[in-house]
Amino acid sequence: MSNDVKLANATSVAAKVIGAIALAAVLVLAGSVRSEAAPITLTYSNPGTSSQFFNFGDYSFSLTFQDVHAGSFDVTVNDLIQTPTALESRFGNFPGYVCVPFANGGSDCVDFEVTAPAPNPDQNVMNTWSGFFDITVAWFEPTDSTFSRESLDTTPLSPSTVLTPSPSEISSAP
Repeated sequence: MSNDVKLANATSVAAKVIGAIALAAVLVLAGSVRSEAAPITLTYSNPGTSSQFFNFGDYSFSLTFQDVHAGSFDVTVNDLIQTPTALESRFGNFPGYVCVPFANGGSDCVDFEVTAPAPNPDQNVMNTWSGFFDITVAWFEPTDSTFSRESLDTTPLSPSTVLTPSPSEISSAP
């Protein structure tokens, strides 16, 4: 009868423990990265779809066009996570506006970047849209303590107000 017992090599156990610690450190760092999702591309068509819901997990962005011309086109929405300070520095043209921090546990704001075809009032032009559009942003993060429903209802222009520019304002934007 033979005792073929292999003893654990102390250096191999130490190497495995160090490897596990390194892996855990990488996972912790990866877990603290901002929760920016990949861009979402959805198709609008006529006949078919004039409204789409872009689901980013903890928040969403919906976009409805008043008139979708015959044919189809894609719209891409990218959620760009930014600190309130970084985003608010761009609000010079919108005095009094502040971002609503609902990303990353309520610490950051989201700047939605939309890529869509330019509007065209000529209904004979296919694969585009005309008229107005509506945007709605929704989120799960509790923000009522800072941005309560009451303050939104009494403020003429609030952070959740949906501004709907005319097609001429969009086409003349830089």
